[in-house]
Amino acid sequence: MAGARWLESRFIRRGWLRLSFLRLDGQRIDCVGPDFELRDLTLPLLGTHQPSNALAAVAAARVLGVGDDAVRAGLARTRWPGRLSIVQRDPWLVLDGAHNPDGARALATSLRALFGAAPITFVIGVYADKDVRGILDALIPLAAGILATGALFGLKIVLNPILAGAAMGFSSVSVVMNSMTLRRFRPQL
Repeated sequence: MAGARWLESRFIRRGWLRLSFLRLDGQRIDCVGPDFELRDLTLPLLGTHQPSNALAAVAAARVLGVGDDAVRAGLARTRWPGRLSIVQRDPWLVLDGAHNPDGARALATSLRALFGAAPITFVIGVYADKDVRGILDALIPLAAGILATGALFGLKIVLNPILAGAAMGFSSVSVVMNSMTLRRFRPQL
């Protein structure tokens, strides 16, 4: 089928989904499997990878005997705060908790799908136990600027040195060490 993506898992041997549209208020999808066909489903989650997740959820619900109306209502009410969450529109402020390279790549793909080539200033904080280089490799190609921030541990703010170093490669860069500093830079977001 044109525009369809295939998914195979232990829940569903053969299935497809079609994305009708992706807008800033959500997506419309069709999910079809061996024993179900649900069309024109509302999916409020914005990530370009979320339709595949929804197809897996629909297939799992079918295995568990959940009815079509409940599946449709459940998808329509789905919320995942902090994952591609639009919290402000003028200027745009989008929150995402991508904490590994795969999540950062999914975020980058979704941001381009939603906002095209619009310049993006990232506010990024990454713990030392995360793959900061992999995360930055995914996001830097989209970045017009980076605000690197650290985490408060006790009375000391710790900034990931790899993140700080990557941020210094941009002409529009700031190292944000506390929320008061972030407020000063907010109009540039």
